[in-house]
Amino acid sequence: MLTGLMDNHWKACTDWVNPNGKPNLQFSISYIVLFLYTTNKLVVFGRWERNDVTEVINTMAKMADHAVIADIVSIIMEKIDMVTLDLCTSLLPLLSDLLQSEMDRHLSISVEMLLNLVRVFGSVIFSTLSAKPSVGVDIEAENRLERCNLCFIELEKVKRFLPSLMRRGGSIAKSAHELNLVLQDVS
Repeated sequence: MLTGLMDNHWKACTDWVNPNGKPNLQFSISYIVLFLYTTNKLVVFGRWERNDVTEVINTMAKMADHAVIADIVSIIMEKIDMVTLDLCTSLLPLLSDLLQSEMDRHLSISVEMLLNLVRVFGSVIFSTLSAKPSVGVDIEAENRLERCNLCFIELEKVKRFLPSLMRRGGSIAKSAHELNLVLQDVS
């Protein structure tokens, strides 16, 4: 399927040249961006069809394509109950990175997902980090502590973006303010 799609894309490359023989640069750049977005999304959806959400998140991290990340995160948001603390450790760096986008849609999706994750996992993260170490060897507790520590580090990065997001105005500022309050409540 992917090969056929790529063949169709490259066949359309003849449109990159104007009738006068000069390159149609605007069309070329737009087409390349759309082609890369489509290809990246197909790769991610291939992983999604195998029900391997961890691999989906890892693939998105390697791509660093904000549009694809925003699209997939919006799907994951609808299925928030499938997100575990382990997935949260992988999602938070992507969401933190998405906060650096200039696109309002990307920012909005990132802040909304961050709100959901902090509401679900915030108290677990902060209570685990503030708990006294257990006596003896408890591998599960050590793994949970490590995951919570990774989440905490990413949430601290997120906190640094919130002041500039709150100054933007509009719905993003409102959501960023709400996220700031939720983070204060759980910490």
